[in-house]
Amino acid sequence: MQLVFINAKGETMNALQNRYMTITGCDGLHGVDLEMSSSTSPYFDGDQVDHMRVNPRSITLTYHLHTPIHESLNYFNSIVKTKQKAQLVETRENGSQISIEGIVTVPTYSRISDATAVQIQLYCSQPYWKDAETIVEDISTIISMFYFPFENEDKLKNLNGGLAFPESGIPVGLIDTNVTKVINNNGDDSVGMIIEIVALQKILNPRISKISSEDNEFIGVNTTLDAGDWIRINTNKGEKSVINTNGEMFDEIVYSGNDWLQLDAGYNELTISAKDENGNDITNGMYFTIHYKQKWQ
Repeated sequence: MQLVFINAKGETMNALQNRYMTITGCDGLHGVDLEMSSSTSPYFDGDQVDHMRVNPRSITLTYHLHTPIHESLNYFNSIVKTKQKAQLVETRENGSQISIEGIVTVPTYSRISDATAVQIQLYCSQPYWKDAETIVEDISTIISMFYFPFENEDKLKNLNGGLAFPESGIPVGLIDTNVTKVINNNGDDSVGMIIEIVALQKILNPRISKISSEDNEFIGVNTTLDAGDWIRINTNKGEKSVINTNGEMFDEIVYSGNDWLQLDAGYNELTISAKDENGNDITNGMYFTIHYKQKWQ
């Protein structure tokens, strides 16, 4: 495993060992602190879990400083700054990377002892690690229509090894507007996402539905999109927003369920729908793309 500390300026430090320090203790790196509330009924055994939440994560990294101490402290203080945002990036054995962000605290320490130890405390209000790279799911795909207009290789002899097309040209691809997509979220919890909807014709009130959920959850926007227009819906907690092609924010947002549409851990089946100019339900004339990061404990 590799662990890298990245400060608010993008400066990096090997968080396990470097020429100035060696890690001697690590607390809170993985696992979660789950809080549950429940209620009981006089007519049933046991209880009913009503609410669950994962508390913020606090990570503490403890280091032994190498001599000369003043050089090691100068290096440490040049990278690690109290009250600033910072990020930890972990590279796992399979080469994949996960990251977590928090606010830095450096507890008090002594500069006069050769046995000086320093700590980095990272308060993570969002307790889950996330994929370092965003996963992009294209709901529509490009169907290749590129082909060689020859029945056999003999017809290539008079073309100097080049390609030939009819004078009118041929399409090299088209958009498959299959508007249903299965996404497998392999992380440890549900996640928000960024949904981009692009109109291929004039459409009204586009919405994304999670048809794999029992409640048929959805999120949509009461608006009109002309061909080429797009909207971007961000359902990530703390980042919720809807903007259009001109960068304008939307207020006319409709959704069902307990929260803005989330990708459940495991199987998700999403589909898109809208209305045409006559008010008829349609599932073509648009396509959408999903961007998300899996969460890890």
